[in-house]
Amino acid sequence: PSVEGASNSYAGEEMFTIPPMSEPILPVESASISYSVENTPSPAPSCLSPQSAAEKKTRCYKLKRDEEREDPTYRKNRDKNNDAVKRTRQKKKEEEEEAKRKEKEEKELLISTMQKLMEMHEWSNIVAQFQSRGQFLPPNCSLPPGFGVMNEAQTILYEGMQNNLEGLFVRLSNGQ
Repeated sequence: PSVEGASNSYAGEEMFTIPPMSEPILPVESASISYSVENTPSPAPSCLSPQSAAEKKTRCYKLKRDEEREDPTYRKNRDKNNDAVKRTRQKKKEEEEEAKRKEKEEKELLISTMQKLMEMHEWSNIVAQFQSRGQFLPPNCSLPPGFGVMNEAQTILYEGMQNNLEGLFVRLSNGQ
């Protein structure tokens, strides 16, 4: 049996008919696939890799030809640019160090102030206890100047600071 116009049957039933082929589905020219591989340099791997926000972005660049690099004007411009980059990096480094120094000084000042407030409150409690019993401080006990019983505003301030002190020290130790 020929393929064109043939019908297949199964137990006397016709299943399907293959139509006769009058012309090919694709032209003969398009049936073959042609391609060429060009020998082009691939970009640097750092240019292709995806960059995360935390990484520094690297720039793709092309090197100058030897003739261009030997040009005195080009060399002068490169030297100026290199100096400018060095100055910028140095300035940024100095600013970061200054910010860290200021932050450290502020933390130390805050901690010493909090310690003084706590001492003042402790001394105030001692004085208040003696005064409530009608007693005076022993003669060999000396209080720092300016320390005494806190007024109501100072007490409220101290209690508010004491409530927030633990969270403050945690934030300071974490560098926030």
